[in-house]
This record gives sequence, structure tokens and C-alpha cells, in this order.
Amino acid sequence: MLGKFGGWRRWLVGGIIATLATAPVVAATVYIAPNGDDSRSGLTPAQAMATLKNAQSRVAPGDTIEIAGGTYPWVEGTWIYVSGTASKRIVIRAAVVAGKSQVVTIRGDNRAGRPNNYCLGTGSEWVEIRSITCENFAEFGILIYGGHDIRLINNTMRRLGNTGIAIYSDLQDRRQAYGMLVSGNVITDTNRRWAQTSGIGGWGQGISVFADNNIIRFNRISQTYGEGIGVAGVGNQAIGNTIADSCSVGLYLDTASNAIAERNFVIQGVSAASQAFFATCQITSSSNGGPAFGTGIQIASETSSYTTITAPRLTGNAIRNNVVINGRVGLQYGNYGFDAGGGDGMSNTIIANNIFVGGRERAILIENGRRSVHAGNVIANNIFYWTGAPGGEPVAIDGAAGLRF
Repeated sequence: MLGKFGGWRRWLVGGIIATLATAPVVAATVYIAPNGDDSRSGLTPAQAMATLKNAQSRVAPGDTIEIAGGTYPWVEGTWIYVSGTASKRIVIRAAVVAGKSQVVTIRGDNRAGRPNNYCLGTGSEWVEIRSITCENFAEFGILIYGGHDIRLINNTMRRLGNTGIAIYSDLQDRRQAYGMLVSGNVITDTNRRWAQTSGIGGWGQGISVFADNNIIRFNRISQTYGEGIGVAGVGNQAIGNTIADSCSVGLYLDTASNAIAERNFVIQGVSAASQAFFATCQITSSSNGGPAFGTGIQIASETSSYTTITAPRLTGNAIRNNVVINGRVGLQYGNYGFDAGGGDGMSNTIIANNIFVGGRERAILIENGRRSVHAGNVIANNIFYWTGAPGGEPVAIDGAAGLRF
């Protein structure tokens, strides 16, 4: 009998173990509320804590930190130090009521010189931040420094002294930032410090990516006193973003390699409100007699590489299926080699199937100088419709070597 049922017994035990191993695990939720108290447990809405800074001590991989609707005057930035895993991401989100995220606003005091002068920051892994509004900080909205596999989804960044969402690799300690998904965020009125101090005190963007292999998609960026989206590094993707009214450039690929810029919509200075915004830009005072609208899409070699990956710079990029309206220049390559490592020309880059309408100064401008040697590039199937003022030059190509039209 033992011999007969020994196999059955082993099957039963193995089946129970397999069932237990695959059963879903219910993640814990830690609650935060405007009237919360950090001495509470945070394990029920009635026992909500007061700050994200302290709520982190209660979570483990797979848990959720849920923030009730309201305004949180956390004037000093909160550093997120907890990490999830590939299968158990930690989620920090606005509370959801009747299927809709509540409005959670973290508000700074816009005071320069304060330590940790950002809204949220992290160098962690496998974290998701969803449906949070950051406003009125003198530096960054969300700052990622050296982390990976972080999702930033449906957040709002506004009225910031520097950059809305910044993703930086920690090159000093060689902690590469990678694997980020930045999707569905709304970012407006950034790099205010530059405007307020006549260009002194830092340079910011709507979204800055100085890292590798990240996806920036379906975001809406407007009214930034710098670039709308700035991408540097290897293997980054900017897809389906809407970028309006950037004093410098709408979409900027700087020292980038193997990047994809696809299906983005860049529009500058079309409405009366946006023209009033450009009147406050201090990059230059005018452009062919009008406000200094920013360039639409620009690819450039400005300085040495911003990546931990050893790779050629400014090679293998694809700019395709974008629409650009009314930029100072529709499409531009610029060489700004401020140091010995900068100044590379484009190579093996394809610019295809884009539409460029307007352009006060140029429809297309490809500059040269300081080591710009282009090779193997194709510019094809684009529509350039220039509407600039008389006396302008719709096409300016400073040396066509390495460029095939």
C-alpha cells in the first residue's frame, strides 16, 4: 500500500506547494492624507500617515503608497529610497475614487538655496509614481539619479525653476539610469529661474534625459524657458509627445546615439497666448521682426557623452513621422563643441517622412564647423513648407558631404 500511494502522496504535496507558490499575493497599502499623522500605522485610511518621507518605512516590494486628495506643503524634497523588484513594483500614487485619481498636489515655496529643492527624487529601482502634481519648486519636479526601471505616469509638473522631469545617470559612481517609462505626463512653465535671472543660474527643460534606453511617450509639454524635451545618451525613444512653446528647441537630440524621435507634434507661437509667452524669452529679442520662437527639432553635438555606455556619439538616430509647426527653424543640426570631446557630425542618421510648416528663419539649417564631419545620413520624403519673412533663407546647408537628400 505504501508503495502504491507513495507516488500519489508526492503528487499531492507537490501540487499543494505549486498552488501556494502561484497563488496571488495581496500587496499591502500604506495611506497618506492631509490630516494624517506619522505616528500612526498608515495601514488604513483612518490611520493615515502625514508624509511620504516616513510612509516609506512601512512598505516592501509589491506594496502601494496611496496619497489622498489634497495639497501637501512639503517644501523640502522627498527622496524615495525604497525599491521594488521586477515582479513586485512599489507604486506611489494618488488615491483612486470611483475609478478616478484624486488631485494630489505637492507644493514647494519656490525658495532658491533650500536643500533638496525638488519635489520627488529617487535613485531606486522598480518604482512607479502615478498621478501626482508637483508645483512651485525652485529646482526639479521629479529627479531620477542613477536608478532604473522607474515608471512616471500621468503626473503633472508646473511652475518649476528648473526641469520638470529629469533623468540622469550618475557618471561619477557609474550608476547608469536606464529602463524608465515616462508616459502621459503634463509639464508646463519650467526653467523659470533662467527667465527670472536673465539667463543666469542654470538651464532647464520640460523633460531631460541624460541616460540610456528610456522611453518618453505621450507627454504634453508647454511653455518652457529651455527645450521641451532634451535627449542625450544611447537608445532613448521620444514617441507621440506634444510640445508647445519652447524658448530654445521643442525636441532636442544632443550627443544622442541610436535614438528614435517619432510621431511627435511640435508647435511654436501659434496662439495669442503663446506669442505673449515668447515675448518673455530672453534667448534673443526677435526673429525676422517677430517673437523669438524656438526651433522645432534639432540634433546637435554640444559636449562630451552623457552615457556610461561606450559608443560613438551622434550616430544611428532616426527622426521620422513628426510634425513641426512654426519653429524659428524647422529642422536644424548645430555644432556646439564647447570642449575637446564635442563637435561630432551626424552619421548613419535617417530623417524621413516629417512635415515642417512655417519657420521664421529657416525651413532647414545644417551648420558646420569644429570637427563636423557627416557620413551616411539620409534626409528623405519630408515636406518643408516655409512661410518666413522676406529676406530669409529657407534652406541653408553648410556643406553637403555625408548628406543624401
